[in-house]
Amino acid sequence: MARTGTKEEFVERYETLTEVINSLKTLDASLRKVAPVVTVQDDLDVDAAIQIVDAWLGILEDDYIRDDFEEGAKTPNGDPTIHWVTTEVLRRVQFSVQELTKISETVEGLTSASAYLAQLTTELGAVLKTASGFGKNGQRGAIHSRKLSEAAGVVRSVESQNKLRKIEATAKKALDSTQASATKASAAAGVTGDSAMATHYEAMATRETLSAIRFRLWTILTSMLAGGTALVFLVGPSWGLESLKVETGDYVHLIQRIVVTAAVFGLAAYLARQAHQHRSLANWAGTLAVQLKTFEAFVDPITTDTVKDSIRRSFAERAFGEHPSMKGEAVSQSETATAEKAIDLVTRNLGK
Repeated sequence: MARTGTKEEFVERYETLTEVINSLKTLDASLRKVAPVVTVQDDLDVDAAIQIVDAWLGILEDDYIRDDFEEGAKTPNGDPTIHWVTTEVLRRVQFSVQELTKISETVEGLTSASAYLAQLTTELGAVLKTASGFGKNGQRGAIHSRKLSEAAGVVRSVESQNKLRKIEATAKKALDSTQASATKASAAAGVTGDSAMATHYEAMATRETLSAIRFRLWTILTSMLAGGTALVFLVGPSWGLESLKVETGDYVHLIQRIVVTAAVFGLAAYLARQAHQHRSLANWAGTLAVQLKTFEAFVDPITTDTVKDSIRRSFAERAFGEHPSMKGEAVSQSETATAEKAIDLVTRNLGK
């Protein structure tokens, strides 16, 4: 048995229809007003929105629906839920229309407007699909069928435009991704180069630190040897070492002991100088490794290109140039020869 709707249901359907029509007209006016200030970046196709709104108005304002709904409110007959435009459909349309109106009037939240427009388009497509299963009687039915057909054309056009926009957006995204990848690859090449140099200088700092420690140990041992040698020469005779006693007027043995002691102290000084040299070079390499890792972060806040270029040039000269000239770094041939003679002299005299 067919259901018969209540008078309240028919009245509600007609009142909701009237509200939706008025809301659509308000939205149409608002969209036309805001159209000049909306751009592609706002993610709202105003032209498409106006087409969808006009299509809805063309269907809902047609006498075939409006007069039928008004007559039903006065003289209920049949089931108001059996129609291609039901009260539930009108409520959903009203919600989307109200949200779009708020956005278009305030020009805020434009990025979410496309979602409400998509809902309006989907609802219209569903109505057209449902309407195709109903017969339309008389001349008014034929006119309404034509308006439904026109609305279907609008939906197809808008959907085609949306597909085209999605294709363009995808293509742009792919292009941006390609360009970003190229930029990242270029940046990665620079980062990799900086990382390789930083690793090199870190390893260099480690090696120089170990060398400095070894030379420092040798310096300590040699200094102790020099002090011990001097002590033995000075107090040895009082300890019963008669062979170390220098007779009055025996300048040959006295000078010999002075030379031996001075040679050992000279060797200690040479080793200390080498320790200082390696320690200084380790500090320089370690500092440069840290600077290589943080250089770009340091220059990024600088907005003047000329200043950036000047800093980069100066830093490149340090990073790619010769090691810094430090006191004690370059040992001349004469200094090396003197050290070798001192070592030879100590070796020969200790054997006596």
